Amino acid sequence: MKVRIAYIEEPPFYWTAEDGTVTGADIELAEVVLRAIGVTDIEYHPTSFDALLPGVQAGRWDMNVPIFVTAERARHVAFSVPVWAIGDGFVLQAGNPKRLTSYAAVAARSDARLGCVTDQVQIDSAKAAGVSDGQIVIFKDQADAVAALLAGQVDAFASTAIGARAVADTDERLAAVSHELGAGAAAPVGGFSFSKNSDALVQAVNAKLREYSARPIIASGRRSTASRARKSTAWWRTAARSRNAARGVDRPYGRHRLRDHAAEACVNRSTNQSQTTAVRSDAWL
Repeated sequence: MKVRIAYIEEPPFYWTAEDGTVTGADIELAEVVLRAIGVTDIEYHPTSFDALLPGVQAGRWDMNVPIFVTAERARHVAFSVPVWAIGDGFVLQAGNPKRLTSYAAVAARSDARLGCVTDQVQIDSAKAAGVSDGQIVIFKDQADAVAALLAGQVDAFASTAIGARAVADTDERLAAVSHELGAGAAAPVGGFSFSKNSDALVQAVNAKLREYSARPIIASGRRSTASRARKSTAWWRTAARSRNAARGVDRPYGRHRLRDHAAEACVNRSTNQSQTTAVRSDAWL
């Protein structure tokens, strides 16, 4: 059985390593789940973010790597049960010269320019916080946005908090800040996406994801570190064994940093589940 999965270049979740292999935390999870349901051939399709949903709808591939679940996206594709819960953050120039720590901080400075990737949820989040269209600069992908940031064309690049830290870790000229969630707010969730005609594949993937998440991380305050998550999460241990911790790739995202950032996403997902009692696929499909 072959499954075609589309991905974009967005470490630490998914990217193409220098040796040509496709790797990342979500790639590892996809491989573990797909192998467990009997898939013998996984074919990867690199694409751009704005092509993910149209591509899976048109049948150019069978599923997409995890992205944020939104009501609008769920009108067009079927989502798996959530696999992570992550808040937003900024990549900035080191020192954060304009003191941009949130979308509201960007909105408060008319001279601030915010980089976003085409069709990503951070655009809507920024606008909801009062950032004007004129302050938002759209880029095709993460690499273009970071290059513009380093060139001084934008003052911040909006991404996930974990993704922002992973990017900042690669260059001493960069820094990252995580946005604080409001009281009682849960981080947005993400899942794999499929054509609405792929019921059998969606059900098989969901069944395996539920099996792996049946033993959630025990997240409690400061003790809920990425290291503890990495050691206690059943599916992450399986993924690490299966792929030998991303095959030891350390260019540009080191093996241990990858595991730390990805394990943090697992902590967030577990915490989000405990706060909401349960996360069910029928809440999103």
